[in-house]
Amino acid sequence: MEPKNVSGLTFGTNGFYLDFENSGALGADVSGNTNNFTVNNLTAIDQTTDTPTNNFATMNPLNQTVSGGVFSEGNLIFTRGGNALSSVSTFAITTGKWYWEWKQLGGNTKVGIGSINTFTTKASSNAGTSVVTNAGGAHTGGLNTYTYSKNGKSFSQTKDGNNSGVTYGDTWTTNDIIGCAFDATNGTIWFSKNGTWQDSATISEIQNGTTTNAAYSSIASDTFYVIQDGEEAAGVPHSIAVNFGSPPYAISSGNTDGNGYGNFEYAVPSGYYSLNTKNLAEYG
Repeated sequence: MEPKNVSGLTFGTNGFYLDFENSGALGADVSGNTNNFTVNNLTAIDQTTDTPTNNFATMNPLNQTVSGGVFSEGNLIFTRGGNALSSVSTFAITTGKWYWEWKQLGGNTKVGIGSINTFTTKASSNAGTSVVTNAGGAHTGGLNTYTYSKNGKSFSQTKDGNNSGVTYGDTWTTNDIIGCAFDATNGTIWFSKNGTWQDSATISEIQNGTTTNAAYSSIASDTFYVIQDGEEAAGVPHSIAVNFGSPPYAISSGNTDGNGYGNFEYAVPSGYYSLNTKNLAEYG
C-alpha cells in the first residue's frame, strides 16, 4: 500500500494538514489555513523518520533473557537494575554492511552482535542471565557473540577462548557514543568511541575492507542480532540507548548513510547502511 497523495486535497475553512516536517513546530498546519495545533510535551527529538514505508530496527521487548527490563522511547532505550540482562534487535542480519550507534546512559555495558541461535539457547536454558556476561563480568563461554565492553575490552569466546576479554580500545562512560560497523558479508566488525575508531582503525580501512585493526574478522556466517548487555553498577541501573537511524536522543551533527537514511552523530563509512526495511531489501 502506497501513501496517499494529498497534493489535490482541499481543506475548507476548519480543515488542517499536519506533515510534522518542522521539528521545531510539530503542530504546524501546512494546509494554508494556519489551524496550528499547540504542542504539549514534545520536542524536536520526538520527530522521527521511522514510517510504515521505511521502518528502522528497534530493540525487541519480547526477546530478552529475563523479564524486568524497561523499554522506552519507542523501544530504543533499555534500562534494568540488578544482575546482567541482555536485549536484542527486532531485525536480524545475515549479509550486507551496516552501521549503528549506542549512547551509554548508566551501569556496566557491553554492545555488539550475537547469533540468533546463541540468544535463543541462552534465553531458554539460562533465564535470568545474559548472553554475554555473568554477574562477575566474565564471558559465559561458548557463545557466538562479538562485543565491546565499557572497560575497553572486547569479548568473544568463539575467537578469544577465554572468559576475561582481551585488550581492545578505550574505556567509556556515561554519554559516550559507541559506533559499530559490521560487514556481515565478509565477517568483520569495528567499534568506535565518540567518532574515533578503536585499536587504530580508520574509516578508510573500514571502507576498503582492511581488517588489520578490526575488533574481529573472519566471523563465520550466521544470523546475527544487534545486542546490548549489562548490569547495575554502584547502584546505577544498566541503561543504554541505541540509534539505528532514528535516534531517541538529540544529535548535534546529523549524518546519513549513502542512501540518505538515518540521523547519526558520526560519519557513516561509505558502503555501510542504516538498519531499516528499505536498506535490508536492497542490501540484506
